[in-house]
Amino acid sequence: MNYGSLIPGSFGYTKDALWGEWGRGPILVVLALVQMFTLFLVLLLNSYVVRVLAGWRPAPDADDWSRLFVGGWKWNSHSMRANIK
Repeated sequence: MNYGSLIPGSFGYTKDALWGEWGRGPILVVLALVQMFTLFLVLLLNSYVVRVLAGWRPAPDADDWSRLFVGGWKWNSHSMRANIK
């Protein structure tokens, strides 16, 4: 693994995700802030993180709330099963 290109690539990905599409940044900030106050929306943010970790290029939009919600439940159920074993 070439760490010399990995770090600048991650910064470029973050910059493109937040500043390339300016509408995406505020949505993600609002979701992150609301996550502190309610556990319901954690599912939406977890599902978005799964999409990012899956390698979607460019960074995925925070749309289709029903899929984000279901994906969050899937993420939580897999995490709980992994922690039990």
